Amino acid sequence: SGIPALLRGSWLYGLATLFFVIYFRIDSVMLAIFRTPSEVGQYGAAYQVVELLLKVPILVSFVTLPIAFQANSPDRMLDAYRGKLRHLAVLGMLCSLGVYALADPILHALVGGRFGPAVAALALLAPAAGVQVVRAAAGAPSVPGGVGAGESGLAAVLDVS
Repeated sequence: SGIPALLRGSWLYGLATLFFVIYFRIDSVMLAIFRTPSEVGQYGAAYQVVELLLKVPILVSFVTLPIAFQANSPDRMLDAYRGKLRHLAVLGMLCSLGVYALADPILHALVGGRFGPAVAALALLAPAAGVQVVRAAAGAPSVPGGVGAGESGLAAVLDVS
């Protein structure tokens, strides 16, 4: 019992997290191999906006987790999960449109004028940002017992970024 039992029961989550981090960063590593440091920096500046957007579903998932635990039935948990997913899907689409339309002022506000060429990269990443918000929401461990696995599978299919 104690720490060893906790580690035995959670090592798969740790491994999944490791693979997620690799998946999330492999594009920058590959870009660094084939492109100049300046281009990698431009891409990195644009990708910071996408990373910021991905924190929204994680935050919402943590905030709504107590609601899911208060549900007395799997049906109520599933309803809460689907409601959260619908709201985050709309938010993801609105974020994509907003980031696309406002890429220049967003980057100016976050990193200043020295990353001007990153505006084009951010405009290209904007549609993927919305899909990633939905994916992150669907894959976030916000509902206990694996409820919502179908939605997670659908979001994985939608991974076009």
